Amino acid sequence: MQVKAILCDAASVREGLLHILGGGFTNVWRGEYPTGFWGALAMIISPEASEIGEQHKLVIKIMGDDEQLGNIERGFDVTPRPGTKHWPGELPPIPVVVSFVEQPLRLPKAGFYRFDVLVDNDQKDTVGFFANPPGARPQG
Repeated sequence: MQVKAILCDAASVREGLLHILGGGFTNVWRGEYPTGFWGALAMIISPEASEIGEQHKLVIKIMGDDEQLGNIERGFDVTPRPGTKHWPGELPPIPVVVSFVEQPLRLPKAGFYRFDVLVDNDQKDTVGFFANPPGARPQG
């Protein structure tokens, strides 16, 4: 199983498709800290055919410079959607979104933050961003 994660302004899943708005950023600028992170972590999980019917545990560890800020855990199974067709050995990817739009993630200070993505206790991807100090936003 492979996982590819990306940070974005917002994301949603509809009919098995991952919709991303403003994806791929690595920096945020805030006027003061502590502050909130109003974005989303969008992921594509690519399972193997041998994993059909299995239950899995997705864990996202939210890490700051010097501390773990939290965990998000979700279970999922590898089940092809009814009515979808795929060639032998191929499974459609599983889109997953963890949104911080309605409940922002608290950023205690400027620094580096990352999301470690694990499936069944095996780290599959890491994506991070810099929360820049007040006044550090580039001009132009």
